[in-house]
Amino acid sequence: MFVKRMNGKFVQTWKIPHMIKGALTWLPPFNAWRSRRASTGGSDSARYCYSAWLRHLVLLSNYGFKINNSRVGELGPGDSIGIGLAALLSGAAQYVGLEERTSTALSQVPHPHPR
Repeated sequence: MFVKRMNGKFVQTWKIPHMIKGALTWLPPFNAWRSRRASTGGSDSARYCYSAWLRHLVLLSNYGFKINNSRVGELGPGDSIGIGLAALLSGAAQYVGLEERTSTALSQVPHPHPR
């Protein structure tokens, strides 16, 4: 923690860049630029992902689908695996997300079994 004394008060200098970045989001041009550069095309909301999964689960249960110990595949999860995590929390044994592009943040995670 870097602390400087300014005008008789102590300031934690590590906070300054974060405060400036936060303040810039209140200016419309910077906020528009930030929203265009947002990395997630998916949802960052656990509530949304879980409710979307439950809607699918209710629809599938009308046709006799049981989630316990089933395998769930998702086509095009993007960089949000919230639906897959909701499936696993609901009792699925396995989740596989099939993505066409490898430019997502998840592709940066090293695979535990190199080929």
